[in-house]
Amino acid sequence: MSNRTAKSLRVQSLNKSYGIKGGPRIPAVIDFSLDVAPGEFVTLLGPSGCGKTTALRVLAGLEDIDSGEVLLDGRSIARLPPHRRRIGMVFQNYALFPHMSVFENVAYSLRLRRAAEVDVKRDVGDALDVVGLADFSNRLPGQLSGGQQQRVAVARALVMKPDLLLFDEPLSNLDAKLRVQVRSELRRLQRALGTTSLFVTHDQEEAMSLSDRIAVMRAGRVEQIGAPSEIYARPATLFVAGFIGKVNALPGTVVSTNGGRATAECFGHRFDISGAAVTRGDALLLVRPETVLLQPPERTGIAGIVSEIEYLGDRTEYRVRVGETTVAAVRPSLGQEASFTEGARVSLAFAGDSIHLLPAGSV
Repeated sequence: MSNRTAKSLRVQSLNKSYGIKGGPRIPAVIDFSLDVAPGEFVTLLGPSGCGKTTALRVLAGLEDIDSGEVLLDGRSIARLPPHRRRIGMVFQNYALFPHMSVFENVAYSLRLRRAAEVDVKRDVGDALDVVGLADFSNRLPGQLSGGQQQRVAVARALVMKPDLLLFDEPLSNLDAKLRVQVRSELRRLQRALGTTSLFVTHDQEEAMSLSDRIAVMRAGRVEQIGAPSEIYARPATLFVAGFIGKVNALPGTVVSTNGGRATAECFGHRFDISGAAVTRGDALLLVRPETVLLQPPERTGIAGIVSEIEYLGDRTEYRVRVGETTVAAVRPSLGQEASFTEGARVSLAFAGDSIHLLPAGSV
């Protein structure tokens, strides 16, 4: 399927609220701004009720906005009806017509526009070929797997040759193994097409694997936008750190700073930390569990006692009591020289380059 030049998306200070009869309006999206480069895949990530789906529906034209601007390749679309926005949307439930064949499901929007039959056959054939379903055109949705149904929904969006593709949690109805398979197919397809895409999910692993960049949302606002590796290693807030994965938030004190480096004290040990944008005083040291080294008690490090062990198949999570604080450490379940039991004394260590500092009281 031929694809026109990819388009950019710019969202500026978008606000959306809902009225409750007899009561005040409830804000759903607050001062939402986002720039998406041509061909980029950006994910809106956050918990239920954070406003990510509302933002997506506003972009699609399915919801009116209170204020703000939406520009698609510099053209304002904020007040255009959905059919004039050149946007394709893949919904959570796929919304396929069960009595129609795969071909007719994909052709539906073209037929609504009274496209010539020769164009319908060509464009639907191209769309099904792109998603690898050319041989399934005569099947009904009920005769397809979940992954195949998802690809039909993508083909239906692609057949309109959209400037922007929107995905509203399209993998949430699939089982865990199929989700991994389909998200890989989806990312391959998006890269091949080069269509600018915005994806909504509450699944952090899904967001990390699919996205060029992630916008983490909370209570209607964007908390942080960045590449997956940046958000994971350098979260802007404690909320982002906890939502994008497990993290130890350890109380400490910054005793000195020098340019982009800081020396922080925690559990009586000092750590030299790079990339620190905090001042002297109380701080939180963010340490991912997989960077915590769990050692026999005679090794140099922070003394602790294993309080709980959780076996997770490919990895084992240890919770270690250090004074009044619990520190999580993750180790591969296989191939380890030593394992530890509950109640065992251990020594913990972590390097300064694995620590990220936030001001004390960060939320």
